[in-house]
Amino acid sequence: MIVCKAINRIETAVTCPELQNLPKYSTALAWHTLMKNIARAILVLISILVLVFGYVFFVPFRSGYVGKVAVSVRAYHTNALGQTQAMLVVTNPGPHPLLVATGIEVRLAGKWEDPSLTSHHSNLTLIGEDPTLWPNTERVILITAPENNAPWRSFAMCQLTFTPDWTGQLAFLIQTHLFKRLIAERFYSPELSPPHHVHN
Repeated sequence: MIVCKAINRIETAVTCPELQNLPKYSTALAWHTLMKNIARAILVLISILVLVFGYVFFVPFRSGYVGKVAVSVRAYHTNALGQTQAMLVVTNPGPHPLLVATGIEVRLAGKWEDPSLTSHHSNLTLIGEDPTLWPNTERVILITAPENNAPWRSFAMCQLTFTPDWTGQLAFLIQTHLFKRLIAERFYSPELSPPHHVHN
C-alpha cells in the first residue's frame, strides 16, 4: 500500500500540467521516498520470515493430540514351539483412527533397550493386515516374550492416519507445522518380570 501511494505520486507529478513547472528536486524526492518505502517493506518481510522460520523450526511439538492409548498384557500361553507368548491388548479411547505397530524393550543395566541390543533401533510389528485402530476399539495380538529373564515391557507406536492424496499432505502440514502437534507417540505397558503364569 505504501509503495503504491508513492508510485501514484510520481505518476501525478509527471502527467499533471500544473505540476510540470515544479523544481526537479521534487521528482528526486519522490524517488527517494519510494526507495525508502520499498526498503521498509523489505525489512518488514524479512522480519515476518524470521518469525515464521523460528516458529516452524524452534517451537517444540505438543504431545497429547494422539490420545491416551492403553497397552497391557492380558494373559500368557505357550505356543507349539514352546515359546511364551503374551496376549497384548492395545486400546484406543481417543477420537482419532491410528496406525499402530508394537515392539518390545528389555531393561539391562538400568536402561531400556531393544532385545537386539542395537542402539537407536526398534523392531516394530504392525498389529495386523489392517493396522488401523479405530476410536473406542481395542486390538488383541500375540507377541513372543523375551527368552532371557530380564524385566521387559511392550509398547505401541501410534500415528495419526492421513489420506495419501494432497488433502492428506495438507492436513499433515497443518498439524505439524501450524499447530505443532505430535502426530506419532509411543505408549508403554507396565514393566513385566518373568516367570510368567502361563495359561494354555
